[in-house]
Amino acid sequence: MRTTPDKQSVFSHVFSGLEDKKGMSDEPGKGSSDNVQVAVRCRPLSSGEKEAGHSVVVSVDVEQGEVVLTPPTSAGSHRRGEQARTFVFDSVFGPESQQLDIYNETARPIVDSVLEGYNGTIFAYGQTGTGKTFTMQGEKEPPEKRGIIPNSFAHIFGHIASCQGETQFLVRVSYLELYNEEVSDLLSKAVRKRLEVHVRPDVGVTVRDLSCFVVKNADEMEKLMTIGDRNRHFAVTDMNEHSSRSHVVFSVTVERSDVGPDGEPHVRMGKLNLVDLAGSERQSKTGAEGERLKESMKINLSLMMLGNVISQLVDGKSKHIPYRNSKLTLLLQDSLGGNSKTVMIANIGPASYNWDETLNTLRYANRAKNIQNKARINEDPKEAMLREFQKEIEELKRQLEEGSGGEEGEGEEGQRGKRKKRRREDNAGISPRSAAKVRVQLERERAELLKKTGLAEGERDSTRRELERKEEELAKAQEQHAEMERKLKDLSSKVIVGGVNLLEKAETQQRLLEQSARELEKRKKKEAKLTRKLQRKEAERVDMEEKYATLQDEAAAKKTRLKEVWREVQRTREELSNQRADFEQERQAMEETVRELSREVRLHQLVIDAYVPDQYQQLIHSHSTWNDDTGEWHLVGPFINVIITHYDIISVAWHTLETMSRDLSHHLMITRNQNGTPEWHTSPTTLGRSEFTLCLRGHSSADVSCIVT
Repeated sequence: MRTTPDKQSVFSHVFSGLEDKKGMSDEPGKGSSDNVQVAVRCRPLSSGEKEAGHSVVVSVDVEQGEVVLTPPTSAGSHRRGEQARTFVFDSVFGPESQQLDIYNETARPIVDSVLEGYNGTIFAYGQTGTGKTFTMQGEKEPPEKRGIIPNSFAHIFGHIASCQGETQFLVRVSYLELYNEEVSDLLSKAVRKRLEVHVRPDVGVTVRDLSCFVVKNADEMEKLMTIGDRNRHFAVTDMNEHSSRSHVVFSVTVERSDVGPDGEPHVRMGKLNLVDLAGSERQSKTGAEGERLKESMKINLSLMMLGNVISQLVDGKSKHIPYRNSKLTLLLQDSLGGNSKTVMIANIGPASYNWDETLNTLRYANRAKNIQNKARINEDPKEAMLREFQKEIEELKRQLEEGSGGEEGEGEEGQRGKRKKRRREDNAGISPRSAAKVRVQLERERAELLKKTGLAEGERDSTRRELERKEEELAKAQEQHAEMERKLKDLSSKVIVGGVNLLEKAETQQRLLEQSARELEKRKKKEAKLTRKLQRKEAERVDMEEKYATLQDEAAAKKTRLKEVWREVQRTREELSNQRADFEQERQAMEETVRELSREVRLHQLVIDAYVPDQYQQLIHSHSTWNDDTGEWHLVGPFINVIITHYDIISVAWHTLETMSRDLSHHLMITRNQNGTPEWHTSPTTLGRSEFTLCLRGHSSADVSCIVT
């Protein structure tokens, strides 16, 4: 079970909140069980790795779907002398792999499923600097270098262009970022506004207030992605000049309306989640400090939670999957073990100095391929917008048709008709044709008024004002009609009719994708033919070997087989020993992360205890509740007003608190004594004991002696 955070985290959250206040089956409803598809891509050696003399320890067999990880041969390597590790995946790609081939083999089936009404997820996972962002986004030029996300745009609108004219589509996109466990909207003007993640029983995981844009072609999708990329968090590290400091999810929702056998339109909705994860990092290799180090800790923690969820799903024994332990796993809940068809692309590097990280990535990927999802077609979903658009378009057309009705005759019947017409004009305005008729009628009345010289001046003015009023109403009705026509045109343009070419610049990309798909199909047929031939030869060889001439030959063969089995047992034992050593190393890395986080928590608690009186701490704790949906503490009841009332008093020390927190993080270090108990120490060269003791006022002597030695 998930444990509720202790009161230490309450105060940190409360004061940060105060600072913010201040500032697959084809039948709908039936699912088909599919395993998560896993692909591995190995990038080539970088120029820096070549100059440093690092060797290649990864070999890829594309035909067999195998990745072999060979231990480094350098004298200083702790892995020297170990056995090579072999992993088998659904598909593998070597350093010479092409972007289009990767898309057609891994992403194309997912996008095809989304166009039929399934949910689909494609995400890249791996160590920092292994090419995840290149795999997902690629380069704009040349077209052959584009990644999975822009290629999916061309694929979607290419499919729409090939559909029949009666099929209607609505495509909308959103783009969110998960930075330091906070979700933000990359397409919003308020980019840094924190959004809340919720799980609804009817629709699954949702993000409140996430903006969504309707698009009409691939160019519009690319423009939105470019806008979002400008708002992402990137930084330079020792391992990557363009390191992603956050996880991002670009979502494409495709709604389609087809006329069913009953003659009624039916809406299906598929959602494609394209996920670019930040890479796992080791501080000793990235050289991260300060804010970069904090980002690295958050990234590693969320990826650790992701690995934990994968392990629990594969294990199958746990009744509770800890999705809520991290916002990343919560966002990927449907993609891992839920209503989605999912592909995971594990990116690895071939260099010897990244051997441990590569092994961890391959192990995560190997576990993920055993996850089972149950995807189903989403037919007539409640959140579909296409049906609402269709109804609104029909209503606008009806109102415009009513506003375009013919003119009534003169006399009493004509006056009643004019009153009815005026009521329609209030809603739908008036068409240009009807407006022309009314204008002619007004001009005729104006001419008749000028001819009548015997009218009194007051009556003439009254008639003139009536004509002017009618002209104003006519102009207003025309403006309303034009506005409704613009609205109708805008809505109609958002609903895409199948068979219309909407590719524009993406047309070239679609042709490249189709050409690559045909070449891939030819290669697969050739490989299948060679595989069948090889299997026949192998069967013939086995038959020949099994025909023993004498019992002595049979005994010799069994002895040879026994030796092979014994060698396999020895290899298995060694692999088990290696796995135990690897798990121990991974456990130590996790402990290091936990120690860093604990150090940060204790530092915050230390500063809070020094500046926030006990009665305030108790007051805050007694009026705080833990929200499982958001993973945060919330203030409840009238206590919020109490905090705001006393905020001026607290805020005097708050800026000092922030500064002191940063200073202490540089001046404190932690070690272990002979008993293994962690102890805090100050650096005598940077912070004197008297200055440090000043920060600890409010502590008892026993408290201080436990913290500072």
